[in-house]
Amino acid sequence: MTLIKLFLPHRKLSETKSTSYETYKDFLDGGSRRVSVKDGAKPVSDIVRANECQFNYGDSQIDDGITILQSCGELEGAWACIALNTESD
Repeated sequence: MTLIKLFLPHRKLSETKSTSYETYKDFLDGGSRRVSVKDGAKPVSDIVRANECQFNYGDSQIDDGITILQSCGELEGAWACIALNTESD
């Protein structure tokens, strides 16, 4: 439901799921929606994924950074390596 509410254009909450689908997941997987007057109906999953890509473009880089940070442990003296004589000043 969260993905649909965030990335599927709607004006009212009732527009986030068609009544012919029992769950939001079913609607996401098999539903279709007309986004504009010019275009025909598109699969809801395609609309959601396209809109999600506009905002979640760096997720894999963030996940990689978290993994590296967790594998290295805490870096208490890291600033001392970057700016050697800063603490003495």
